[in-house]
Amino acid sequence: MQPPSIGSAAELEALTPLQRQRAEPVILHHDPYTNLAPAGWALDPADPGRFLLYVGRFRGNHSIGADVAVYSGDCRDPCTLRFENVVLAPGESGSEDELGVRFGSVVQAGGSLYHYYVGNRPDTGAQVVMLAVSEDGRRFTKQGTVLAPDGVHEHYFTDPTVVIIEGTWFLYVTGKSAEKLPDLGIVVYASDDGIAWRRTGVTAIPMGGPGDCDGKYIEGCGVCRFGDDVVALYTCCSRADVWSVGMAWGTDPMAPFSKTARNPVFQRSAAGWDSGGVAVPLLVSYPSGRSVLYYQGSVQQQPADTWDIGALQVAAAPPSDG
Repeated sequence: MQPPSIGSAAELEALTPLQRQRAEPVILHHDPYTNLAPAGWALDPADPGRFLLYVGRFRGNHSIGADVAVYSGDCRDPCTLRFENVVLAPGESGSEDELGVRFGSVVQAGGSLYHYYVGNRPDTGAQVVMLAVSEDGRRFTKQGTVLAPDGVHEHYFTDPTVVIIEGTWFLYVTGKSAEKLPDLGIVVYASDDGIAWRRTGVTAIPMGGPGDCDGKYIEGCGVCRFGDDVVALYTCCSRADVWSVGMAWGTDPMAPFSKTARNPVFQRSAAGWDSGGVAVPLLVSYPSGRSVLYYQGSVQQQPADTWDIGALQVAAAPPSDG
């Protein structure tokens, strides 16, 4: 029997641990980009029956030369994806993304697509959150840096994700300490327009304890809504350097989330292309009710520098969706 569409965090939790249905990835890396990761999605502005999946592409396990490409697909066939073009490339000399662009997230608002991503300041190396805007999802205009760490609460940022709730924009981003480790948890910023951000002081998802799946650090968070619940799926790293996917949620976007007792909700396979680790979860929920989890997986033990992208159906659309 197909799983039903999801209406709440409790319904999503009941479907965990998530089970893969495919033995192969849906997007394979190609040299020189050996490291692929989901970087947001949107319904195609030109055809709402299709979707756009953004993919961060890295040369190994670093950001230098990294870019973001877009793949397109049919909402009824989320595992068949076609490469279209590069939408974000490293900036000009002296820009805050001249070294490369790190993946982030995409949110649709007012007829435009807002793509949040991470750049590296060339003088200090500090990671900042930057913004690019598009109307068609394929040609983006960079707007520059919209959020920089203050060097007190966070020293570096990575993996931003944005959700709009009742007119307020919330940015969930991994905070890094001065040691450049993602050990400060997922912190929350708020905005009235998606451009000017204010610090809330809230850590939505803190690191776990020594024996937890997220006991070493957490990053790569993807946030979405199911009913009144704000749900986050995120990358866990244990002290044994095992990468998996965790889940946390709440009803207040500016309050700490509760982690599920079922963590990790998705784990590496026993053998195969993602037996080394799974990370950077992106849960895509189509208007039909179908939900698909895209993630990166590696056959290598950590730290890995070769990652492909896999997909699994979490919830099916109603029969009328086809």
